[in-house]
Amino acid sequence: IEVTDLFESARLTQERLRLANPDVTSFNYMLKDGVAAGMPGEPPHIHLHVVPRSPGDLANNDEVYEMIDAWSPMPGEVNTPPAIEFPDDASRRARTEEDMAAEAMGYWQQYLSQASAEGGESV
Repeated sequence: IEVTDLFESARLTQERLRLANPDVTSFNYMLKDGVAAGMPGEPPHIHLHVVPRSPGDLANNDEVYEMIDAWSPMPGEVNTPPAIEFPDDASRRARTEEDMAAEAMGYWQQYLSQASAEGGESV
């Protein structure tokens, strides 16, 4: 129920933001759960950023993620999430649809195995 409430609140926020600004055509969501995910402040909590977007609002579309990471609920403060090591693009191989399907199936099997081990409901 809490997840449903969280995303229903996000959807309602989108509606209000779209009504207040007709230039808004899209939204980015960024969910942060825990300090390693860049969650600022105490106490530990989960929060969802709902970022209104308009065509051409940023020169580089991916800048939005750095802007969200730097945001802090405390006026005048800048959030500094822990560094994450990413491989450079040259060392990454392109994934085929078959690769992604196999990866998704592996995650699904892990989920089913864990749910079964915990006595949870199977899907």
